[in-house]
Amino acid sequence: MIERALGPRLLELARWYPVVSLTGPRQSGKSTLAHHVFTGYDYVNLEDPAARSRALTDPTGFVEVHGIREWLGRGEGPSMHRLDR
Repeated sequence: MIERALGPRLLELARWYPVVSLTGPRQSGKSTLAHHVFTGYDYVNLEDPAARSRALTDPTGFVEVHGIREWLGRGEGPSMHRLDR
């Protein structure tokens, strides 16, 4: 992977804010960058129907099960819009 200048900034922001959003065009390396920067965090893909269902039916329980050190993958398509609101 190409070393990105944004990596250290993401870590700095994550220390100050409970949520950090990484956005960009499709296939631009957002997930790859997040995996590289946030080692030690688990990845939850909300495009997976089972994970998405758990998040929608019991959001509080979903967060409690996964803890605070998880990060959510929004996915590339419009299917995640309901969770974004």
